[in-house]
Amino acid sequence: MKTVAIVTTSRADFGIYIPIVKELQKSKFLNYFFIVTGSHLSPIHGYTISEIEKEKFKIEEKGEVLLLSDTPSSTVKSMSLALNFFADIFSRRKIDLLLVLGDRFEMHSAALAALPFNIPVAHIHGGELTFGAIDDSLRHSITKLSHFHFVATEEYRRRVIQLGENPNNVVVSGAPSLDNLKDVKILSRKEIEKKLKVCLEDNFILVTLHPETVGRVSNRKNAEILFDSLVECNFQAIVTMPNADPQNSEIRSVIYDAAKKNNRIKVFENLGTQMYFSLISYASAMVGNSSSGIIEAASFKLPVVNIGDRQKGRARNKNVIDCPFDKRKIVDSLNKAMGEEFRESIKDCKNIYEKGNASRIIVKNLEKYLLKNSNTMKTFYDLKSGEEAK
Repeated sequence: MKTVAIVTTSRADFGIYIPIVKELQKSKFLNYFFIVTGSHLSPIHGYTISEIEKEKFKIEEKGEVLLLSDTPSSTVKSMSLALNFFADIFSRRKIDLLLVLGDRFEMHSAALAALPFNIPVAHIHGGELTFGAIDDSLRHSITKLSHFHFVATEEYRRRVIQLGENPNNVVVSGAPSLDNLKDVKILSRKEIEKKLKVCLEDNFILVTLHPETVGRVSNRKNAEILFDSLVECNFQAIVTMPNADPQNSEIRSVIYDAAKKNNRIKVFENLGTQMYFSLISYASAMVGNSSSGIIEAASFKLPVVNIGDRQKGRARNKNVIDCPFDKRKIVDSLNKAMGEEFRESIKDCKNIYEKGNASRIIVKNLEKYLLKNSNTMKTFYDLKSGEEAK
């Protein structure tokens, strides 16, 4: 049996991991355990390690690395703490493969720490672009630290190969979070209302706003523009809180103030995968800059107003309306998204990120990789003159 250590840092990546872990539990060749860190252990962000414990998944390592402050300096210091945390684990344990996902700095620290220990790294969701966040650079750096890659689309596969990765080790799996659609029981409106203690209106919207972390951006001002727009549109808003990026506290402050002034703005720190998918299935639109608007929402035929640059660069489904942080344009875009004409235009929307069996593809390829190859030596794959990344 080979041991796969899975790094999880937040509610976002854990929801993606769920179907993968269920496939790992079926494997005759692979064991797994979770390394839990990041905002999972932060009371401010909902102490979401409880979601992992509720699933009864194996947690064998956990450690706090986030400082309370959300400044650039504290982020760098948290990265240092994360490196020390992973170095301690890797010096004590035999790990045959480290599984990381996405673009968080804690994920980068895990992949970087694995390098001197010669631990192979498999990376999920590489090759994507998000120009409005430092995550873009972290993601590509994790790609170069990784040995096996599971990407969501052919476009992203080409980009990973362009970065010098061996085409034989770059697999198009689709987005594993969408495998949850097969297994997650969608709650009824009454069940949602009972659990959240809220009365859902017919046309409510889901709102998530994360910080933009590239350039001189005022995330407070952006949040104020968004919530002023929501008040003018006058739709009931179910709001989930931002992640632990720098300046998240500025957005949180605006959200709390908006909710105090308007009882139709309902705020929740963490909803969990089942509740979040259930709300998506009943919502009339999604607004903000969450990756779920780009990746998951199309499978629900849900209109999305994607604001700003955080998700700029990612491949879009036709349910997404892009607009800047401009009150008039946000209001116009949201009214368009809520209109019958736009909803009719996306009723046959096919999600470019959905293959239906991403988790099985990932686990079967991990089995093949680990059973025949544990060599961590990498060579740069050079494209020949005129060759395209295929």
